[in-house]
Amino acid sequence: MSTKHTPGPWIAVIDNLLSTIPVRSIKAAAGNHLPVAIVHAHQGSKGPAEGIANARLIAAAPDMLKALEAALPELENYEGDIEGYEASEGVNRLRATIGSVKAVIKAAKGGA
Repeated sequence: MSTKHTPGPWIAVIDNLLSTIPVRSIKAAAGNHLPVAIVHAHQGSKGPAEGIANARLIAAAPDMLKALEAALPELENYEGDIEGYEASEGVNRLRATIGSVKAVIKAAKGGA
């Protein structure tokens, strides 16, 4: 599945400090710097701090996807190394982690 999102890295930017509702934009660090997303700082029940945290989390998404895509083959190689081992808590956790990583990558790329 190909990636269709704006390439990262992204940055969180405070757009209007003088506004009564500060807005955080998520922008591509390279290129035209147009907003990828906008997060209103009053979002959520924790006030502006939560909006800022949400903006930072969203801005980190391309890097997190890249890290998961890089980690997946390593995890799968390790799973291959333990093939045939008796099921244990550690083996089960590894397999569950691989499943979670695959699901997150698929969701990030628009898969069901």
